[in-house]
Amino acid sequence: MKNVLIYIHLIFLFSCDVGNPIENVSISNLLHDNSSKVWVVDQEFEDGVEKTKQNQNFKTAFAFFDDYTFTEQPINTIGNRPPTYGEYALIEGRPVIEFKVKNSKNQFVIISSSKEQIILKSVEKPIIKLVLIPFPKLF
Repeated sequence: MKNVLIYIHLIFLFSCDVGNPIENVSISNLLHDNSSKVWVVDQEFEDGVEKTKQNQNFKTAFAFFDDYTFTEQPINTIGNRPPTYGEYALIEGRPVIEFKVKNSKNQFVIISSSKEQIILKSVEKPIIKLVLIPFPKLF
């Protein structure tokens, strides 16, 4: 019995952190990956009603750049039409991103963020919820 307790204590002792630092990735690095990165709207909801485009080619792609500019356009128009250009800003001290296109501004709360997806929810009505994923392989 005593040996079992010693083994259990050893397991707990060596199962603790071994000194590998936890990498804290900021939302800005997730968005633009220190250069540019393309995200696709995988799911879209308006006031709780799903508005997701079922055809992958018609989903909206956002390209975020490290100079805090972005482009937005449907996937099927990339290379055929110019995108919508805008700027984005991360509101300091709050999990909020603001998009600016010409004279229009929209703010979204960042609900969650990871390398696999970013979930945004609009501040103003109608309440829009977007689930962004990195640009997938289309074949």
